Amino acid sequence: MTDKQFERAVEISSRIKELEEVKKEISETEEHRLSYSYYSSAWQLCPSWVMSQIGEILDKHDKMIRQEIDEEISTLKAEIKEL
Repeated sequence: MTDKQFERAVEISSRIKELEEVKKEISETEEHRLSYSYYSSAWQLCPSWVMSQIGEILDKHDKMIRQEIDEEISTLKAEIKEL
């Protein structure tokens, strides 16, 4: 393995670790929902009663994001095997 390949493997490993950490944090779909935030001297979440009005849309995109995370992990693992 060349130095360049090793550096890339370390980068991939780090990214996989980050993605796995996010997956663990959001693993409970019943206790997590996408939302919007706004800045007013500090970041604050928009009220949940407002966000509930677009809950189905948020849930649809949440599923897409989770799938994209899984796909990126798979792609990175495949790349590591090639190295």
